[in-house]
Amino acid sequence: MEEGNTIRYGSCDPHEAGMTRLSILTTNLNKDVKRLESLGLKPIAATACDRRGGLMMHVYATAYKDPDGFVVYMVEFNRLIGILIKMSLWWKNKQSHCLFHWTINMTDSIQTVIKAFESLGFITFSDLKGDRIMYGLLPTFQMESDTAEIEQIRMCHLPKDDLCVTLMQWLNPKTEKNGSELTNALTISVQDVDAALKIAKRAGLNVTPQPAEYK
Repeated sequence: MEEGNTIRYGSCDPHEAGMTRLSILTTNLNKDVKRLESLGLKPIAATACDRRGGLMMHVYATAYKDPDGFVVYMVEFNRLIGILIKMSLWWKNKQSHCLFHWTINMTDSIQTVIKAFESLGFITFSDLKGDRIMYGLLPTFQMESDTAEIEQIRMCHLPKDDLCVTLMQWLNPKTEKNGSELTNALTISVQDVDAALKIAKRAGLNVTPQPAEYK
């Protein structure tokens, strides 16, 4: 396999186009940070917290970069939402660490992409705009919470899948294509590839002329 010169590793910023961040849900962030530190892994910046949820929830996050520059960050919910999450993990017999969501930054209108994902069967988990956006978590990515501006954050997932896809449109800093969008891809399992591609094309997504064949 050959990699093109346009593929860039080691310097992906959280707001760049494509899939540059993966979130892992944890129920004990402090313990995880200490364990990773003992293994020689240092976070991008200090743990950040957003408390705008009040009695409902406080959200904590700590971000790291892998050798390719891909951002992986752990997030913990406290207060009432945190209790409900722990109960849900126990009920589903899941470990305290599980994949939470994968963020896709876009350069075009987020509404177009939202409609495309809905046409593919994704349902809304959370929809954040305005003062509901958790700007308090941005410092853990070495980003200024006071100057950042985000149009919308839509978290969605397939009906039988707990992993969320987070669609995100940045206004400041503005999302641009710098090569990071070529480094990752999201695979969706479908029963009929041709039918799914037709739906995606009608929804406005770019579809390759000839799907790859695997034997």
